[in-house]
Amino acid sequence: MRRMDETKLIGAENVSNAVGEPISRLLGQWFLANWVSDLPNFTPPQRLKYESWAFRTTYASLNQQQPSRYDRPYPLVPQVFNGGTFAANATARAGSGDYFRVVQATNQRGFGIRLTDQAGQPLPSSAALRLNVVRIR
Repeated sequence: MRRMDETKLIGAENVSNAVGEPISRLLGQWFLANWVSDLPNFTPPQRLKYESWAFRTTYASLNQQQPSRYDRPYPLVPQVFNGGTFAANATARAGSGDYFRVVQATNQRGFGIRLTDQAGQPLPSSAALRLNVVRIR
């Protein structure tokens, strides 16, 4: 925090400068860390671990204590697809992300990803979308 306070830089440039990595990498890893936070039967890479938070445990407790305010045991609920061919519709908003989970059988072939606009046309490179993947066995 001191590195960010002792500079005239602001926003993403300030964070990248303080950490020494591009904000695009940091955001992708942060989104993945939020999903794998104390995920049962999964040991995330060190880079995707929260040292002092266990989001799933905390949210499950809040959900039990105040279900009207915390309506789910964990707020990140991905769309789930079982391999094969599938389509997902989502809206890319600045500073946000969507979570998708693709479940495949052990010997099932991989899959391809195509990002398009509502008309089915490829997205322009100016869209600057990021795809981050973590393999969970």
